[in-house]
Order: sequence, then structure tokens, then C-alpha cells
Amino acid sequence: MRTFSVVWAGQFVSLIGTSLTGFALSIYVYLETGSATQLSILLLAQAVPQLIVTPFAGALVDRWDRRWAMILADGVPGSARP
Repeated sequence: MRTFSVVWAGQFVSLIGTSLTGFALSIYVYLETGSATQLSILLLAQAVPQLIVTPFAGALVDRWDRRWAMILADGVPGSARP
């Protein structure tokens, strides 16, 4: 149960961080531009890649080692941020 709790806590922190980053970016774009169009384009750009990749990623992750899938899922987006 300890291992599960550690993994769960790490995933929880990762999800919260990702969500807060998206929220902060959308607020920043709206405050800087004052444009609902720019805000909607940003939100669309955040959602569409996830909608496209999710079905394929689900099929691939079923074949991979779960530990490496979790490492890649958390590491790749984390490394792309400045």
C-alpha cells in the first residue's frame, strides 16, 4: 500500500501542477490581450492534442511497461516547459 500511496501522491501533484499551469496561462492571455478569441484559441490548442493522442496512447500503453509509461507521461511534458 505504501508504493501505491507514493505513486498516487506523485500523480496527484503532477495533475494539479498541469491544471494550474493551464489555468494561469489562460488567465494571463486574457489579461494581456483582453480577447475572448485569443482565449478560446488557447483553450482549443490545449484540448485538441489530448483528444487526438489519447486513443492511440491508450492502445500503446497497454503494451508497454506501466512504470516507463508513467515516467514518459510525466517527464515529457515536464521537460518541455521553460
